[in-house]
Parts: sequence; C-alpha cells; structure tokens
Amino acid sequence: MASASVRAFAISAGPRCLTEVSVRNSWESPPRAATWIRGADGAYGGIHMLSQPRTGMKYREGLVPAIEFDDVSTVTRTGQQTCLAGTCYKQVLVVDETSPNDPTSGHQIKYYSPPTGLIQVGARGGDSQEFLTLTSVRHLGQAEMAKIRTEVKAMDQRAYKIKVYRTTKPAERRV
Repeated sequence: MASASVRAFAISAGPRCLTEVSVRNSWESPPRAATWIRGADGAYGGIHMLSQPRTGMKYREGLVPAIEFDDVSTVTRTGQQTCLAGTCYKQVLVVDETSPNDPTSGHQIKYYSPPTGLIQVGARGGDSQEFLTLTSVRHLGQAEMAKIRTEVKAMDQRAYKIKVYRTTKPAERRV
C-alpha cells in the first residue's frame, strides 16, 4: 500500500499562496525529484489562481518540459458556497485542473475561498486521484512565526546541496 508523509506550512497574505505543500512519497527510494525553477530548462511558472476569474476562463498553472509537467485550469464556477468541517466559505471559486500531456491523470477540482485560499481538492477520473480538505485555520503569533522563519531558513540552506537550487538566490524575508 502506498503512503505519503506530508508537512506543510500554510503561510498566506490574502489570496496569495506563499508556500506550497511539500510531499515525500515513502515508497520512493530515494524520493523522486520533481523540482523545477521558473526560467530553467524552459520551465514556465504560471498562475495559481486568477484575481478576477470568470466562468470559462482558461489559464496555465505551469509548464515544465523537462519533467513533463503541464497543468491547465478552467474556471467552472464562481460565487459558490462550500461548507467544510463546520465552516462555510462564501464566494468560492471552483476550477478544473488537468494535464493536457497526460490525459490518464484525470482532473483535479480545486476550490478557492477569499481570503483563505485553497480549501478543497477533489478528483474526477484518472489514475492518480488526490483529495484534500481544509480542516482548520490557525493564525500564528509572532513567536510561532519566528520559529517557522528559522525552519524555512534552514530548509533554504539545505536546498543548496541539491543541484537545481544552486543557481537561485537565497530566500529573503519581505516585510
């Protein structure tokens, strides 16, 4: 049975996602590197979420030929209400994400709520379905944020042991 360990820091400023979830698949030895840097080897960093979406709009989330990554999203609904774990979110944006280069992967249905961000991921079809449901939101105080900044800095320093990161600038704190 496949398993995955997940650790995520969800740090957000309004609707912008400042960090991504980090996943290590425990059945891969060593873990497969699917890391990419915008601009390197033709990698294109696209749009995670539109600021003024309208039903039917299509946009590319990213294109990385070297690892055959190509995600394209279509806005399917706007202004929805979605209730999860006892909390109801209003003005929810729903997008259908698919990979044109891998039609067997199916579709991820993603739900975004202002000001929270990504609140749910569902799947339709495909051979690699992923599901995600936000269960809680916790705002961190200054002491907790300081601890996370220390961890992020350590992660950034470790990253330079990996070839793909050696050409990038160190992480900087923006105020």
